[in-house]
Amino acid sequence: MRWENGLILAIALANIAYNATLPLHYDEAYYWVWTQRLDFSYFDHPPMIAWLLWVVGQVGQTEAVLRIVPVACLSGAVWLMWRLTENLWGRAVAQYALLLLLGLPILQIGYLLATPDAPLALFWAAALYSAQRALQKEGSAWWLAAGVAGGAAMLSKYTAVLLLPVLLLTVLVYQPRTLRRPVFWGALVLAVLVFSPVLYWNFLHDWVSFRFQYGHGMDAPKVLQLPLFFDFWGAQAAIVNPIFFFALFYFSWRYLKSNVQKWQSALLWLSCWIPLGFFGYAALFKKAEANWPVPAYLGGMALLAYWLQKKQARKWLVAGLGLSLLLVGLAKFPEVAPWLPPKANLKVQQFIGNDVFAQGRSWLQEDVRWVLSDSYQNASLVWYYLPGKPAVHVVTPARISMYDYWRQDLPPLAGGTALYFGAAKDETMLKQQFREVEKVAQLSEGIRQVAVFRCRGKEEF
Repeated sequence: MRWENGLILAIALANIAYNATLPLHYDEAYYWVWTQRLDFSYFDHPPMIAWLLWVVGQVGQTEAVLRIVPVACLSGAVWLMWRLTENLWGRAVAQYALLLLLGLPILQIGYLLATPDAPLALFWAAALYSAQRALQKEGSAWWLAAGVAGGAAMLSKYTAVLLLPVLLLTVLVYQPRTLRRPVFWGALVLAVLVFSPVLYWNFLHDWVSFRFQYGHGMDAPKVLQLPLFFDFWGAQAAIVNPIFFFALFYFSWRYLKSNVQKWQSALLWLSCWIPLGFFGYAALFKKAEANWPVPAYLGGMALLAYWLQKKQARKWLVAGLGLSLLLVGLAKFPEVAPWLPPKANLKVQQFIGNDVFAQGRSWLQEDVRWVLSDSYQNASLVWYYLPGKPAVHVVTPARISMYDYWRQDLPPLAGGTALYFGAAKDETMLKQQFREVEKVAQLSEGIRQVAVFRCRGKEEF
């Protein structure tokens, strides 16, 4: 086995072992809840993450097993981009690309989280790899493979739509004759067919998911918000590693003419800067989340590898890997740095105490007919960690989520007891909905504080 394959496998196994030590993040728990109600799509995102979690869930329901999904997806994405780079520029450049990709802090954190970003990265890389093989005239089947991969990327996260201008521009500028080939347009049709479950779900639900995502990401008054713009680019430098980010920026634009001269580098340049440009523009007017353009760095690191190897700039690679080792080490093992401020402690802020709801076991009495919570985040953690994994409903004001669609499935409320997990301050609101409200527990672990109320006397919501 080539050492490159061994390195990918070793990092995957190390992350599987590490993941067994962490409770689920609330977003992971939310996507796990989707597996309990499989559907063609969902309000927040397309269905791929739920489908994959359902598949691995047939093996087991532990955190480590569920997180096989991000570990497998990101390992596959890295492997595909390594092979793509080797196909374009040879083994030496590919080795640089492999180390750059595995050294990305955002990718190493991504190994921990079963979210839509993981399958998006896998199928984005698969689409680029298939397009590269097709552009090298290795057979029409590769265009069809690119179509399937692009559709699967869209089934993972809506930002995959940015693959379309990447591939269209590459073909239009460098191989325009491909536009005359039926197989190219057949690949686009195939992508739409793969994506059709999402179209069907949205058709049945008044296109609500599309409208939500547009409003969440792009629908904002065109009032310049420069602080948000600089926050976005600062976040990009942080999640990529400042050395890698500024090296990518420098070589992308200092040698722009060379980058767009041939399709081999242009494909990767476009796959990097179209997403970054799109979300960078959006950040001028509205907050853009740091993880939105993450697929851009798959092609970006491959392109950076080409320039670092060409310019014999190995010191940049070594320095960047050293910084990444420090950043990832502090993120995964903050115990070694007690001087870290609490807000910089990833474990404390995002993971520690998420399983506090398991302490609610003693309150699951026989007459508890409903389990309720105050938000999709807490409801999902309650659903996963409460013994027996009972269905949970959100019946109080909260950000819209799939729980709003599932509320219609609440059984009749006459008789019995509701157990509510939320904040202590919710007692006043609960007393407006139930005749009897009793606080029975205050659960705590780390920074997590959860109040448990026993509620009776509500006939209907």
